[in-house]
Amino acid sequence: MKKLLSILLAVVLVASVAAVAVSAYSVTGPDAIKVADAVQGYETYRYYFMMPNGTNGNTADADVTITTVDEETGESVTEVVIAAGEHASSWYNDFTDIAGIYWWGNGSAVPDGWAGYQAMVEDEAENVYYADVPKDVTTIVWNNAVDGGLDTTLDIYYKAAQTVNLNVEFLYPGENANFPNGIDNYDGLIYIVDANQIEINDFSLKQTCGGNWFYYYGSGCYGVDPEGTAGSDSCQNPVHNHSGEDDSSEETIPVDFVPGDANMDGEVSIMDATRIQRYLAELIDETEIDLRAALVTGGDEVSIMDATRIQRYLAELCNLDGSTPYDPSLDYAFTW
Repeated sequence: MKKLLSILLAVVLVASVAAVAVSAYSVTGPDAIKVADAVQGYETYRYYFMMPNGTNGNTADADVTITTVDEETGESVTEVVIAAGEHASSWYNDFTDIAGIYWWGNGSAVPDGWAGYQAMVEDEAENVYYADVPKDVTTIVWNNAVDGGLDTTLDIYYKAAQTVNLNVEFLYPGENANFPNGIDNYDGLIYIVDANQIEINDFSLKQTCGGNWFYYYGSGCYGVDPEGTAGSDSCQNPVHNHSGEDDSSEETIPVDFVPGDANMDGEVSIMDATRIQRYLAELIDETEIDLRAALVTGGDEVSIMDATRIQRYLAELCNLDGSTPYDPSLDYAFTW
């Protein structure tokens, strides 16, 4: 089921076909423009985004489904893409490990093609990105930096992911429960994807993710209290509300390292795949990576295949040992 969401989650084009970039790496490639470079000289507001990694944000209250028509039988087929109690699936995959942002409004530094500009990293460990956007921009779209293109036979077509179009002008009092008094602008707020708000585009049948804005307190902590602080009771994300009890359901791994945890922070995330890539590029040495944890494919030495395996595991396309289908009950348990 989770595999299906990773395959189906994709971008709904917000510009004309002619404006869509051809390169799948339009935000992450060597010629990619970072948003910080694009907006020099403009007055800006700063917007934050917590990119879904399969564990952050809230959980679905009920099953989220998609209904399609079987081409052979003509019958409607309904599939569960997020089960009740699960998070929105990871936006990370083998094509991307960064967030992107696209916008429009009154012409200031408007991206000339999807997927827009490369967002800046605010907190790598917490999957938080930010973008300083010209003040006259009226609408933004966060995405996973993948231009899925138009060819439905390519795997990348189904790997792109995005939010719905987000108004960033202002809110009237009473318009949003998180901001009962309204707001003049969205400066300093963070957008969190809501697992209950998955929408299907009638034309492309691709999915977009809805959510809500919150005050951002830093360190992956957000909430509705304008005076809130990280680690306090105002933090609405329980994983980062360190003033309360530990909500983690992870079991202790019966080894002295976590398989896949190449950067030695205690969990498996996209940062571990990045750490492996940096090691292979000789940007870091063996003192900055746990080679035992990085070697998830069972080879004689760490290779790019280990990074790819971790990315596929985080996208819930396979288990950490490479077996399919993805089974969360297996956790990190496997043998080399």
